[in-house]
Amino acid sequence: MKKLAHSRSFAGREFGHDAVEDSKKEVAISTQQGTIDKKVSPFLFEGDIFLSRRQAVDILKALSKDKTKRLRRSFVSDKTAMWKTLPIKYRFHESIDFYTISQIIAAIRFWEDSTCITFENVSDAPDGDYIEFFSGQG
Repeated sequence: MKKLAHSRSFAGREFGHDAVEDSKKEVAISTQQGTIDKKVSPFLFEGDIFLSRRQAVDILKALSKDKTKRLRRSFVSDKTAMWKTLPIKYRFHESIDFYTISQIIAAIRFWEDSTCITFENVSDAPDGDYIEFFSGQG
C-alpha cells in the first residue's frame, strides 16, 4: 500500500532511492508553503518525511533493541542524506511570529553549542539547499 501511495504521489519515481536520485540532480526549493496530500500523510515519518526502505528498517531496528542499553548516537545513518556544506543556511517565512522565531533561534544555538553543526540565517532564499521555517504542516 505504501508503494502504491508513493507511485501515485511521485509519478513513477522509483521507491526507496530518494537520496540517491536527489544527489544526481539539482533540487529547487519553493518559497511557497506546500501542503501534504491527505492520502500520503499516514505513510510519512514525523508528518513530513518519506523514508527510504533502509531508513525505515534502521529506525525499526533501533526501536526493537534492548531498551536498557544505550543506543549508538548518530546524527544520520545515511551518509548521502548529510548536508554537504556548513554552515547550514536557514530563513524564516513571514508566517512565523516573533516568539516562534526566538524559540527556533534558541534551539539553533543549542545545536551549535552541543554539536559540530553550524547555521547561518539568510534573509532571501539562497541558491542550493537551505531550511525554511514556516507556520503550518510539515
